Amino acid sequence: MSNGVRAILVATFGVIQLVPVDRSVPEDAGPLVIEDVQVAEIFDRACADCHTNNTRWPWYGYIAPASWFLADHVNEGREHLNLSRWSDQSTRRQTSKLREIGEEVAEESMPMPSYLIAHPEARLTAEERQVLIAWAEGMEQQMGASRSRGGTDAEAEVSGDQPEAALQSAGSGRVVRSASTHALLRSVAAVVPVAAFAPRLRAERAEVSFSNDIAPIFAATCNECHGAEVDGEIVTEAQLDLTSYEAVMAGSEFGEVIVPGDPDESYLLESVVTGDMPEDGDPLSEDQIDLIRRWIIEGAKNN
Repeated sequence: MSNGVRAILVATFGVIQLVPVDRSVPEDAGPLVIEDVQVAEIFDRACADCHTNNTRWPWYGYIAPASWFLADHVNEGREHLNLSRWSDQSTRRQTSKLREIGEEVAEESMPMPSYLIAHPEARLTAEERQVLIAWAEGMEQQMGASRSRGGTDAEAEVSGDQPEAALQSAGSGRVVRSASTHALLRSVAAVVPVAAFAPRLRAERAEVSFSNDIAPIFAATCNECHGAEVDGEIVTEAQLDLTSYEAVMAGSEFGEVIVPGDPDESYLLESVVTGDMPEDGDPLSEDQIDLIRRWIIEGAKNN
């Protein structure tokens, strides 16, 4: 290697060190509290670097280009599962994530083999895997029992004199209007003729069709994992088939994914809103998400 080439390589290496890498610690929002000491130790050793905000950056995490790949890996891990923002998620989503934890630990896909190369201390023994699986299953069962007793994702009651900004329903995106707001809306309705808005309402409220509006969205964005034929077999990840109305309403291995008339309890809608689905490819557009939401609100009809 000539001195000129060596000088160029050294200069390039120096320049790429100037490219910033975000290692800031995001704010925690209701982290998952693990009371079992053994489970907490396993999570801290094997999972926390990628699935919490408390990442411990190794020495090579400060040297490009390794720092770039590591930062991308951490961001992707947090996006998929961030235990530091556990309460940001709905109960249904938390239950789904607990099942995923158990499954991926059982399949030995987590911790990722590529992570274990540089972090051998994160390798789990067969006994530790069983401990995590049992913990995840137990937590899932507890949350399922809580839901069966009538619990919701926004269990706190709100009074009519609270500020409206404080009435944001946790996990649902809905605003619970106070009595004073309802009174204001009624007074506006009394003054402004509804007929003034009728043409616009008719245009915006054309009934959403499953066959014409919803099925094409699923075909374009979801069916690769939920209904495509590969090597003569139909792929239905999580046993969810989105190729027909009947299959959609049958749900997945986690249960129903569409609750007619209730978008807040429709797990499929929540998954596309949060970006969990599609796992691969571009997220759904706002227009596509709005069509799915309206279809559910209108009763999720087979039309």
